[in-house]
Amino acid sequence: MKPLFSILILLLCLFFGEAHSETSFRPMPERPILPCLPTGTPPILDGKLDDSAWEEAPSMGPFITLNGRGIAEQLTTGYVRYDAEMLYIGADCRDSEKDTVEARVTGRDGNGIWNDDEVEVFIVRQEKKSEKVHLIVNALGTMYDEREKSRPENWDGHWEAAVSRNGGAWQVEIAVPFSDLGGPPKIGERWRFNINRVRQPGPELSGWACTYGSFHNTELFGDLLFEKKSPWAQIIALGDRYGDLWGSGVLEAIIHRGRSKKPFTVGTQIFGGGGQPRTHLREFPSGKRNERLVQPYSVGMPAGNLICLTVLEARSRKVRYRSPAYPLKPTFLKPRLTALDGKLDDIVSYLTHLKTNLREVGALIEKSTVQQRKIKDIRREMAKSVPPSTTRWDMLNASVRAVEKSLSEMEETLFVLIGYTPEELKKDRMERQYVLYAKLPLETPTYAAKPRPQEITDRLRIFAALGEYEPVTFMVAAAQDLKNVSVTTDDLTMEASRISKKDIEIHVVRCWYQAGRGPGKSDKKVFVPELLLKDDRVELTGYEPEVRLTGDVITDVPRGTSKQFWLTIRIPEDAAPGTYSSAIHVRADDQPEAELTLEVEVLPIRLMKPGKRTIIYYRGKLSPGHGPESLTEARYEAQLRDIAAHGFCTATIYDPPSYVRAVLDLQRKAGLEGPVPYLGWLSGGASAQGVRKLNDLVREGGYPELVYYGVDEPNNPEKLARCRTLFRTIQEAGGRTTTAIPKAYADSLGDLIDLPNYSMGPGFRKYVAELNDGSLKKAAKTETYYWQIMQEDPLLERLLCGFYLWKSGMDGIFPYAYQHVFDRGDPYDDWSGKTHRHHLVTYPSKHGPIPTIQWEAAREGIDDVRYLTTLTDLIHRAKKQKRRNPALLHAARSAEHVLAKMMEKLDPDYRQTLRKVQPDTFYQWRWELAQHIMRIQKMMGEK
Repeated sequence: MKPLFSILILLLCLFFGEAHSETSFRPMPERPILPCLPTGTPPILDGKLDDSAWEEAPSMGPFITLNGRGIAEQLTTGYVRYDAEMLYIGADCRDSEKDTVEARVTGRDGNGIWNDDEVEVFIVRQEKKSEKVHLIVNALGTMYDEREKSRPENWDGHWEAAVSRNGGAWQVEIAVPFSDLGGPPKIGERWRFNINRVRQPGPELSGWACTYGSFHNTELFGDLLFEKKSPWAQIIALGDRYGDLWGSGVLEAIIHRGRSKKPFTVGTQIFGGGGQPRTHLREFPSGKRNERLVQPYSVGMPAGNLICLTVLEARSRKVRYRSPAYPLKPTFLKPRLTALDGKLDDIVSYLTHLKTNLREVGALIEKSTVQQRKIKDIRREMAKSVPPSTTRWDMLNASVRAVEKSLSEMEETLFVLIGYTPEELKKDRMERQYVLYAKLPLETPTYAAKPRPQEITDRLRIFAALGEYEPVTFMVAAAQDLKNVSVTTDDLTMEASRISKKDIEIHVVRCWYQAGRGPGKSDKKVFVPELLLKDDRVELTGYEPEVRLTGDVITDVPRGTSKQFWLTIRIPEDAAPGTYSSAIHVRADDQPEAELTLEVEVLPIRLMKPGKRTIIYYRGKLSPGHGPESLTEARYEAQLRDIAAHGFCTATIYDPPSYVRAVLDLQRKAGLEGPVPYLGWLSGGASAQGVRKLNDLVREGGYPELVYYGVDEPNNPEKLARCRTLFRTIQEAGGRTTTAIPKAYADSLGDLIDLPNYSMGPGFRKYVAELNDGSLKKAAKTETYYWQIMQEDPLLERLLCGFYLWKSGMDGIFPYAYQHVFDRGDPYDDWSGKTHRHHLVTYPSKHGPIPTIQWEAAREGIDDVRYLTTLTDLIHRAKKQKRRNPALLHAARSAEHVLAKMMEKLDPDYRQTLRKVQPDTFYQWRWELAQHIMRIQKMMGEK
């Protein structure tokens, strides 16, 4: 795009948002605080919350969904009291839909209790620096408990619980002796605390303090404040049912004095939209009775607002109570109207200054004026003195949505105009009805994506090292239906040097509905981008669909939608460094062609191997059988080549012993290395004779070492005992051992496990944190970690395969799985497995694997480790040079400083890192690494 009225474009950018701005953090409320008050009469433990102790107890509720996006649909209220010996906890779990509870586990510490209707309690004594205590009670009254460093079967507290049920609703009472918690608290002491609820089916996961993604995020727990007396708030309504039809939102609450007669202040804060929170304060004098709070408030953005209520002592300003930050419903109409008004003003301003003869421009200005009049009509209707009601809100919302729809249709044409060349603007009518715009590969736009003005471009730029694969993506947004859209490229050229267009692989990204985005199966459909195809119009079903994997990409783009095109450029090992350019050609039926310039800066860098083990669970088999895992030799070999091309050095073997030699030959041919995890006898178990035979085969053939897999995920006493026996047999026969296992269970096996593959639960994250702060030394064995790599989240996959691996201090990654279709279901139907989503980071087809965006992101992560390995090696060699070079030492120390700063920005808990980083973060970091590599290389005289 040529520069057109840059100031006006900037105004549009401000409205439509920025694509790749630096990470920004909006002010967020502090953790919730609940006063825990003593009770003179302990509740009778019968599962019914009808005792006087609960009637006077400060309450927690409503609960917030685990993703933080809303209030839980089914109401839950929690309560806490204490006396000299016990901490009492109650939870009222309402249910307006079910006739009966859903719970099956009946044995103490039973595995899978978290799949029932249940309540979970977390307690951490901060001052005592004690372990986290985790209690679960399901709707049948079954109890489960664990300490942070102890397995469930190794610690049974002396606590008690009782439940009562009423249809699908139920209540629970819990009494925990302070002897289980390190002794009674002192007045004024704070404990980290949370109550969570799992409501089946679904499940709906919720909690008092929102912990964003996992119940175990200790740092996001609330505070339990032990006091003799204290005011607290009971929230009745958040005031967002009718939005601003009352003139504003209105929060309603009862402020309970909790036997305190002191004056207090109540603060209501609105967070959202950037800037400082908007605060309303109200003073309450000293007295005996409870107070009713009716607090009007306003919001400044259409959505994404949070509200928090705080109760403080009037004189000392000490916080006595703080609610969680409750997400407000998107029922506020005025902010939406303000946003629409602003967009329309800027559109009209941009169009009136545009020098063009295009007839469509005048039509857009007229449409904008019509919509501005409609907004004025809606404002007048809102200003009428009419009692708020759902019917009235629905009517006004429909009017606002009609304006939003019209604006969306106008934007389709506007974005195309922004991408027009000066030559196209000289014509009297618009011919090209689509626009091209850039997207980072780690972004996940769907067909509903709209271009931001600053993304509309005529140029794509990337950099890559010699021998590296590097992706770049762009979108096509259509203002009318586009048929047979194709994308091709020319050779990349730089003076006399050339990179063939055969080294540029082009795909279109297919979006589809899946049963969730994480490893767990959900009843709710989630629309996600995932598959990389040559033609996304083809029907996909079964184990071997007929899918074209080569040739030109082709697709259709319906009006009002966007489609993403994914280019992967392979840089030859012998390419000359420098900046290459090529033309990307976009064509469609009955449309003018559009072009993008592709610029690739080839760096004078030869990346080292990762320096970490990169293993993947691979379930393919050469042995005869049925189902998606039984493959021809050609398909098996194609998948191994694909695994190697994506940076993984090792793939597991699931074939029986008689096929091991043939599999190892294929692995060697594909360039894979060892040691190779062997799972060919998972169902039957290893024998000493079998281990010796396979070890002899490996030695005779000069193959990489086999390491023998034990019981998978031994997370209970019975499985752990079987695994221990199996590992002894393997080691006595001269083999080494591995399995996927929680950190605590691996520790209990000691030297019986040689290559532990840790699940990334609380124990593992704590281990990483202790390694990072220096309080613990790494175990003297090869340690890896695993997760379900099939998740349609490229940012997650790049992080876990890349920078987080470096941060963690582990020796490698071992994720699950390349392809695993559950219950012989259809790989292309996420609901066809009985209990699980299919675990597919690539998909099967007749002619080879179909890649996905998460699979490409995994390769990017492994390449990040290669950059880190290369720079670290250069730093080490620069500092070891016999002839001291002050400038070189300074460059090495500067690079070390940059690496340290990057690692500081990563959290030992990868989930917290994901909340902070943006899609462009890792690209910026890689460029910094490349700059330091080239600088030190040059100073050392290396190329």
